[in-house]
Amino acid sequence: MNGIDRRALVPFIPGTFEDPEKNRDRVAPESGLPVLVEQVAHLNSNEDIKKYLPDILGRALAHMWIDESFRLRFAGNPKQTLEALGVFLPSSILVDYVQMARSRPQVVVYHCTGDGRFKTRLLYLQLVMMAGK
Repeated sequence: MNGIDRRALVPFIPGTFEDPEKNRDRVAPESGLPVLVEQVAHLNSNEDIKKYLPDILGRALAHMWIDESFRLRFAGNPKQTLEALGVFLPSSILVDYVQMARSRPQVVVYHCTGDGRFKTRLLYLQLVMMAGK
């Protein structure tokens, strides 16, 4: 299988992250949590975050749809939940879970300035249901 675990929600592809030595650790999430990546992922730059995090968060959103306890855990602390699943982000990155009444949940990722007073939205995701005929 070329070293890719096809069971992972977002397969880790060797050589895609900044420091391959950091990715030698296998991800072993706590019982009941989904596998988002096969190996620990340190997304250190905005470019890596924009490139890889949408797939990872999309898989997390999809899992929230079917697992209420995971949704509640992620909603309570998205960044800590991602870390428990082997996805590490810089301290300047804020991950926010937003769900207004009767709306689908959104995950918004911000880059914060050093003093924390200003934040810039890097990306956001929301599950959209589509039907076709």
